Amino acid sequence: MADQLQKIISAVKEPNVTVRVIPLSIGAHAGLSGTFVLFEFGKPRPVVYLEARRSGAFIDEPDDVALFFDAVERLEDHASDLEASQEILQKYLEQYESEAK
Repeated sequence: MADQLQKIISAVKEPNVTVRVIPLSIGAHAGLSGTFVLFEFGKPRPVVYLEARRSGAFIDEPDDVALFFDAVERLEDHASDLEASQEILQKYLEQYESEAK
């Protein structure tokens, strides 16, 4: 886990990477209902990719995709800002590194 956290912390230094952490204190949130990727393109309408254990699915119906835009908005509202997210990641990194010794 420490190695994974270190890679995330290192990736944040890249100009095209943003990491925001949702604190455990938030409790249940829209991100816990399953993995999804929301793709937005220039001209074609947005598409959602849902991933399950043995399969995946693309959703492109506007009403269905709108639910995922709402979920992303709620996740962004709950996520810590960039600085607080870095602090959370660093705290857990230190915890896992100390456990490994």
